[in-house]
Amino acid sequence: MEHEKLMTPEELAKELAVPKSWVYRHSAPGCDDAQRLPSVKIGRHLRFSPQEIEEWKRANAGRQADAPESRTASRKPDSDPIAAGRSDLSTKTRVPRHGHNGHAKPSVPASEGEI
Repeated sequence: MEHEKLMTPEELAKELAVPKSWVYRHSAPGCDDAQRLPSVKIGRHLRFSPQEIEEWKRANAGRQADAPESRTASRKPDSDPIAAGRSDLSTKTRVPRHGHNGHAKPSVPASEGEI
């Protein structure tokens, strides 16, 4: 019986021309079963059978997969909370900070004898 060489996540990412994080995300138990990459856990290591990957590629050919694209490119400018917050920076007034850690110093009540 001949043993096939299993691929590492790095090798599979290179073969599929996707980031290694995409390979891990599509191997996770929470991934959609139709898009989930067939994998084997050996201890804490993830490995892939080239034969099963070829079958997966045939089964998923032409299917719109979760493409590894820039997440910021798909955002609408007005739906980006960080960008929206930047436009408000010029209108906000700055509060002076005191103390070494940026917090206001606590007020110390005057003792009864001091005026």
